[in-house]
Amino acid sequence: MGAFMGFQVSGPRDVASRFINNANMIAANEVCGPVEINGPFLVMANAGTPAPVGATLTLEMSVDGGTTWVVPQDRAGTSLLAAVAPPFNRIIEFPSHEDGLLFRLRLTAITSGQVIARLSSGGRA
Repeated sequence: MGAFMGFQVSGPRDVASRFINNANMIAANEVCGPVEINGPFLVMANAGTPAPVGATLTLEMSVDGGTTWVVPQDRAGTSLLAAVAPPFNRIIEFPSHEDGLLFRLRLTAITSGQVIARLSSGGRA
């Protein structure tokens, strides 16, 4: 069976199948993560209360345990997610060729309000 991102359950319980990180962010350069991911994953950002104004987020990746962070790119050299305004939800099909890759979301800009962000992975066991 292929990878999956979790399953739906009524109520407030979050049931991601492997790794998950949530964050309520209100200031530029705050991060959600890091999460070690090897396989496809879900990236979400929603408007909090109060709703964000002028907010953008960028997905970052580290190959050295979190010392250095870069914006991951696909084979064509296009950023997977850079300076995107919430709300959004995307499944990232990043072909991981090594273990230990860390991912996080950075709130790159915000004028006011709050962003609720989430990273989660179904991945393969």
